[in-house]
Amino acid sequence: MRRRCFVAGVAAALLLAAPARGADLDALERALREAWRERGRLVEERAKKVGEAAVLADEIARQKAGGGSVRRADRRLEEALKRFDKLAVGLDEVDRRIAGQDRGIIALRRKFEEAAGAEAARLSRRASAGRLGQLAHELDAIDRARGRVASLGAGAPAFRPPLNVSVSPEDGAVEMQQKGLLLESERGRVLQGIAEIDAEANVLAARILVKRRLSAELDTAARTAGSELALLRREADNATEALQDLALQREALVRQKAELSAALAQLDQRLEDLRTALRSLGVPKGESR
Repeated sequence: MRRRCFVAGVAAALLLAAPARGADLDALERALREAWRERGRLVEERAKKVGEAAVLADEIARQKAGGGSVRRADRRLEEALKRFDKLAVGLDEVDRRIAGQDRGIIALRRKFEEAAGAEAARLSRRASAGRLGQLAHELDAIDRARGRVASLGAGAPAFRPPLNVSVSPEDGAVEMQQKGLLLESERGRVLQGIAEIDAEANVLAARILVKRRLSAELDTAARTAGSELALLRREADNATEALQDLALQREALVRQKAELSAALAQLDQRLEDLRTALRSLGVPKGESR
């Protein structure tokens, strides 16, 4: 009879228990949503500027190729170069603002993870053998909050491959320097992407470790308690599925980092080619960036 009452109590707890999360988690989640909205706006602004810069780069190349043997750039080419220079300055500014926003988001994520971990630890200290099912349910509520926070960046467009900027035989020193600015900007974007992946991978590793321990405890409890604790078995299965999802996310991060590392190597090679071409024109090394 006491065992049946215990099972009924676990079922009621699983169905009725409110998410045991502190107010800090709610406030941090709201702050992260707002931070991501602002970052999205900045990314859109940057994408627009990069798109305009790419169009101008093509326009400059076409005008230069059509100039024949004329050494001096015509009026339209000069105007295009001036517009490009303004866009390059704008790109530098928006990059700085995005970097600042990223630092703020990383700090907020860290605070959120710390608050979530503290809440999970508090729940675990209060848990008893008879509350393992309820504990799993409450910890799952925290995991759902973590999932919502993680999804804030998941909806962003896939990482755009670096722009295909290379040296043309018709390019002069000015055109090469402008292309160098664009390559440097793209290189910084790739480096930032790698840093974000590294930070996310570290968080994933910690979550996988915690989830593995919880999954093992739930699985042991469900086996030793018998068929009457089917809800515990279900929670153990859910924990196993969550662990598999985390492993898939980690594999995806590994692939993304490999792709970004390859892109970085390609950008470095293009920059080296550009600097070599500039040196052949007698441009000092300090003016090639």
